[in-house]
Amino acid sequence: MVERLGADAQFGCEPTFHGTGGGTYAVVEELLTPGSVVYSFGVGADVTFETSLIESYGCRVWAFDPTAESAAHVASLETVSGLEFHQFGLGSCDESRTLNTIKPRSPNYRPATILDVDRGHGDQVIMLRSLDSLRTEFGHDDTLDLVKIDAEGAEYEFLESQGSDGPACRQIALEFHPDLASLDVASTLLDPAGWERTEAAIVGLLRAGFRIAHVSDRGTEFTFVRPPSDS
Repeated sequence: MVERLGADAQFGCEPTFHGTGGGTYAVVEELLTPGSVVYSFGVGADVTFETSLIESYGCRVWAFDPTAESAAHVASLETVSGLEFHQFGLGSCDESRTLNTIKPRSPNYRPATILDVDRGHGDQVIMLRSLDSLRTEFGHDDTLDLVKIDAEGAEYEFLESQGSDGPACRQIALEFHPDLASLDVASTLLDPAGWERTEAAIVGLLRAGFRIAHVSDRGTEFTFVRPPSDS
């Protein structure tokens, strides 16, 4: 997919990785400073990415996850200076939604998504907030330095709602979930619709001025950067 987009889609750099295991994401560290503001959506029970950013750059991180499980986990940790947690998910607007939990396909993977997957069952009502709403609440009028998104399918609605300018941030590290998007459309993991929606989201970010700084080996984790000249 990325090769088809051409060289103009690339942002030449050597990314730096933060976090452990499935919570690892690549960032362009030259865009992060002690004054940087980072929003991280979908922290689950792993804040190693967020704490690594704080330790490495001295920045502040606002972490968000709509689930009670994540809130309980973060509350059980020692307080981390520079980390602020809120029990919200990322959405296209401020609203409550049902979280659909899918029966596990493996002991280590039990996704829950706001997508309308007919193999799931709604067992939790969560609160979603738009990026603009959160920035207003926390007084972040300037463009955010980094937004990380691991939102189990909610990334599609969010990105599709951002218009031609894209999200108000300099850098995005996110995981796409084409398998869940496929279930949303066709109720099968093998349907190509999830990958088609993923490619459309990537093209939308490129048209908004972002460039691809990193793609994981499995092709679902991306880091996008808006070059300074496009800010």
